[in-house]
Amino acid sequence: MKYIDLKILLNDNQILNIEMQVIDYGNWPERSLTYLCRAFDHLKSGEDYIMVHPTMHIGIIDFNIKHLTPEFYSEFMMLNTKNHEVYTAHVRADSSARPSQHFWLRVKGPG
Repeated sequence: MKYIDLKILLNDNQILNIEMQVIDYGNWPERSLTYLCRAFDHLKSGEDYIMVHPTMHIGIIDFNIKHLTPEFYSEFMMLNTKNHEVYTAHVRADSSARPSQHFWLRVKGPG
């Protein structure tokens, strides 16, 4: 298996998109951002923008992103590059990279 994708609507109306990828095609930032934007853009014509659901893309990858410092877990958000103020917490892309290791992902619900 090369990849697995899940899109989940959580009880508190957050959208969670999870993708697992083993092969590095050299396009992970663009790919994960595309999946994040597709999940975030769920409003129908005429719906109020306040109805947008917070959306998170979690990438579990078996490679390091070449232009970034290798980390086990990274969190990316839209922010002001000058003062680092968060523009919105409604979109977030997280990546977990640990080449050649096995991953266990556990999503715990209430209770």
